[in-house]
Amino acid sequence: RVFFFLKAFKVFRAYKKIYFGTRFDLLFAHSLFANGFIAYLAYKRYKIPYIIMVQNTDINVFYKWKPYLSGIAKKIIFNSSAIVFASASYRDLLISQHIPEGKRDFVRSKSIIIPYGIEDVFFENKNEKVKKTLKDKVHVICVGLICKNKNQINLAKAIDGLNRDGNDIDFKIIGKIENEKIKSNLLKYKFLSLISYMDKKELVKEYQKADIFALTSHTETFGLVYAEALSQGLPIIYSHGQGFDRQFDEGFVGTSANSRSVQSIKDAIRKVINNFSDMEKNTKIASRRFEWSSIALQYKKLYNTVLSKELEL
Repeated sequence: RVFFFLKAFKVFRAYKKIYFGTRFDLLFAHSLFANGFIAYLAYKRYKIPYIIMVQNTDINVFYKWKPYLSGIAKKIIFNSSAIVFASASYRDLLISQHIPEGKRDFVRSKSIIIPYGIEDVFFENKNEKVKKTLKDKVHVICVGLICKNKNQINLAKAIDGLNRDGNDIDFKIIGKIENEKIKSNLLKYKFLSLISYMDKKELVKEYQKADIFALTSHTETFGLVYAEALSQGLPIIYSHGQGFDRQFDEGFVGTSANSRSVQSIKDAIRKVINNFSDMEKNTKIASRRFEWSSIALQYKKLYNTVLSKELEL
């Protein structure tokens, strides 16, 4: 992985060996750099059109730590037939920071936003109870790895500050422990409980016990847990400028916060509490966007559009 091109050409040699004599109509690369470069090489060698999907690691790892790859990234992007983003925020980030001004309209014209989907278990076990108002005690839940990037420490500090201001909020975090130091720091808060792991059906029950979902990761491609929480009627708090931001208008099903600012997270939680009824009534309708049956149709339409254009050439 350290030697990007060494690895990439090794993978491409394997591609040629495995698929020798096979003619594909279209390739789909699930990332810009690691997979996109293979698709680009196949395009140059065999003239097979390809679609790329831009991921969190593309933006926050490859572009950040391997700037020498920015030139090849432009070739991958410019020669692709379409570019898929899970959110508008990542599309705009890529275009504004990594695409020359003269090429931005061209890249935007072949960009499409298609979110990830969540498992059927969340739609098959919907929470039918409607909470028109919050009770005196507010239950906040967070689902994600216990690690630096998921930023649970700042969430805990924000809730601690709100409780000191006179609120009554408890905080439950569900996720695998990846960082023991963070775990120890979190357990200092008496209003907080940690659960290391549970299956999806048990997780549905925990969503249904909660009032608000909060996860303010520093970086995130999409965040399936936000969609899962919405399916169970929970307003959400998410990171500004990251994967789930701009899936919906600000304030429709939740609000964004600056992951680096405890005060911003406090303000976001307070805003959701104050506007809980309006946000909650929008959650389940909004969650339908993340059904795989709907997403599959969007991909089918995209594939057909790309192939139709190729036939016209």
